[in-house]
Amino acid sequence: MTNSKGTLVIGYNSSEHTPATELIGSNVDILTEILTCVPAKFVIRFKCVSKDWFSLISNSPFSRNHSNRYPSALFSGLFINPVTSFDDEKVKSVSLHGQHQSLPTSSLLDGVGFGSGTFRIEDSCKGLLLCLNGPTCFIVCNPTT
Repeated sequence: MTNSKGTLVIGYNSSEHTPATELIGSNVDILTEILTCVPAKFVIRFKCVSKDWFSLISNSPFSRNHSNRYPSALFSGLFINPVTSFDDEKVKSVSLHGQHQSLPTSSLLDGVGFGSGTFRIEDSCKGLLLCLNGPTCFIVCNPTT
């Protein structure tokens, strides 16, 4: 289905279902093949289409298959907030793929414009970082976007 602007609408609620949409929606193999061709940023958004899509996308074999198809989009590493260095206000990143891979650094908070301008990572959950910028300004950021 497309909306009035001509963009594709996934999960469109309508009483007019075509045989093609019913076939794709009911066939996990076809849906899996289609979703493995979609970049991860959009696949994650599609988790909210339905419980079936959420279950499929959250499935470990689907994630592995998608990761194998887009290996260059992956990065892994650690964000480190040193507490005993002279430069302890700076968040560092260390890649787990060697020297040639880079991770997003503290630039992900550049231009936020709140707090004292220095920040530290307070916590993390499911890829999101909870940062403290100044004494009372908390920021949740996603370093993959």
